[in-house]
Amino acid sequence: MWSLLLPHLAGVMVFYLLPFGWGIVQSLRTASGFGLANYAHLFRNEAFRLAAVNTLTLALVTVPLLVGLSMAAALYAHRHLKSGFLLLHPVLINFAIPTASIAYMWTILFEDFGWVNVWIHRGFGLPHQNWLDGALLYVPIVSIFLFKYLAFPIFIFFGGRQSLSVELYEAASIDGASAFKKFWHLTVPLLKPEILFTAVLGFFYNFKIYKEAYVLFGAYPPKEAYLIQHFLNNQFQKVALDTLTAAAAVMAVAIGAVIYGLIRANRSAYFPS
Repeated sequence: MWSLLLPHLAGVMVFYLLPFGWGIVQSLRTASGFGLANYAHLFRNEAFRLAAVNTLTLALVTVPLLVGLSMAAALYAHRHLKSGFLLLHPVLINFAIPTASIAYMWTILFEDFGWVNVWIHRGFGLPHQNWLDGALLYVPIVSIFLFKYLAFPIFIFFGGRQSLSVELYEAASIDGASAFKKFWHLTVPLLKPEILFTAVLGFFYNFKIYKEAYVLFGAYPPKEAYLIQHFLNNQFQKVALDTLTAAAAVMAVAIGAVIYGLIRANRSAYFPS
């Protein structure tokens, strides 16, 4: 077994673990030796604080939306099995569309005279909005996130709902439970593992949306769209290794803490005490 795992483990060691360990050492290196001066400088950096707040805000918006919408789509597809299942196939095309194409399509949708502004103006008589600047730019960012990453969670929830016992719902119906009560007291608790797993995926997906944000706004976007990956990329271009490695270490610890908490909650869902 180990002979089969060794090539993969060697690749992980050489290309992931060793560079990460070197980065930790580099983040502690200062002009006078080793210490936490780089971290102190990092937390005083206004650009880093802005990027961290924006990334966290985006996650707090996108993760609940990803969980809620994917569950709703999966339950709809399960309820209308013959017609609803056909609706699941088009969402898979999102994986085949290149990032640049998606960003260009969103530019056409949300620019000053884009389709969204035309629809809103014709339907409600509202003036054109600049969706790609200011607080409104969260709308295109969140919508592009959902467009690209909604497919896989839908299939996770669809498979989870398919595995639930029909007898439980029949017994609940005999007891007079309404559709909402069956959803809240049966479907949600029984799909808790899928909910938590989708939350983990959504949290990871937030760090992949940077590609679309970069194509839309460039290396220095409006401050509302300045993400932690923008900060890391800009520090890399400046060859500011001390700040870059300190920020990467802080981000790794933060991501690890969140993922650990979600995995612990997921384990309790699978193996309740």
